[in-house]
Amino acid sequence: MSGNLKTKNISLDTSFIEAQNFINGNIIKELGKFGREKRISIYMTDITLKEVHARFRKNLLQLEEKIKKPLNTLKSAGFILKNFNTYDALFNLPNYDTESLLQDFQAQFENWIKVSRITIINTAHLTIGDVFNDYFSNNPPFREGEKKHEFPDAFTLKGLEDYFSKKGESTYVISPDKDLQSKTSKTLIVVADGGLLLDTVNRTSSNLHDQELIDSIEQLFKVNKDSLLKDLELDIEWYIENELVNSPDYFLVSRKVTNVSNTGFEEFLITQLDEKGAVVTSKTTISFTAELSFFYNNKALYDPEHNSWFSSDNTNYQKSIVYSKAIPVTLIVYTKSEHSIRYETIKLSSLNNSYPLGIYELAMFNRTP
Repeated sequence: MSGNLKTKNISLDTSFIEAQNFINGNIIKELGKFGREKRISIYMTDITLKEVHARFRKNLLQLEEKIKKPLNTLKSAGFILKNFNTYDALFNLPNYDTESLLQDFQAQFENWIKVSRITIINTAHLTIGDVFNDYFSNNPPFREGEKKHEFPDAFTLKGLEDYFSKKGESTYVISPDKDLQSKTSKTLIVVADGGLLLDTVNRTSSNLHDQELIDSIEQLFKVNKDSLLKDLELDIEWYIENELVNSPDYFLVSRKVTNVSNTGFEEFLITQLDEKGAVVTSKTTISFTAELSFFYNNKALYDPEHNSWFSSDNTNYQKSIVYSKAIPVTLIVYTKSEHSIRYETIKLSSLNNSYPLGIYELAMFNRTP
């Protein structure tokens, strides 16, 4: 449960924006809405603005490398599919133009900044001397190792600290970056979870109607908690099975998954609230063990006679994995309108924001023989 809102100032870090798929995530969308409604004041530095553009370009280039070859292969090898109208779109995809996509995003991002009433803080007056003391003392965001990569974060923090200290105010800084989270300051309140802030803003609303809606959501969750836990268990099993058998890099021969467990709903954050419905975010820690037998897809050969796949080098690899990871859980609350607005249904919407659990991203799978 959230505490009191210490300030209505909220500053955004590059890593948070990127983790929200830039301006496409539910939390950043809701923050923008609160900014438009003047319920909060949103800030970012000019350094963050430039970093966001650079990260978007980098992600576009990485995606281009990943999809170019398979798309070209599919278009050439799948030429027979031109006989079917349903596959027309496959052969009429627009060219992947990184610069054009980047320009489109920059325009969208600038518009989002404008309509969300976001203030861009200028950091041009800062000098290298302002951050060198932290650099040599290994103070956050610097740490032992490749510290040069932390300079943008260091200037961002100094810029925010300078700006808000002169105003005699403080600001939340949303950042999943652990180096930034260790920063202690009277001016900067670094939080990892933007959902926690949204929940706090909702709960500190002076609108009596909002408080009644929150009470009804909590009661609805309490009444339906047992069935929601069962749905959570079934969804986790489906996510695990689906990811194991649908890897683009590994052909699974056999698997034995045991000791599947979860920690239930570890928190209850109301991150979206209106008369059309509500969104509740939580998290759960998934744990399981698995014995896997697989081979790499680049060594896969198909035997049409037996309708089966086998490894070209006749080698099946064996792996034992122990998985334990905290992931976000999203629940949707629906309303029913009759004589008055009331919340009636709460359902599990997604795990891990509908992204894979990252089972095959474990270190032992990162090396192709």
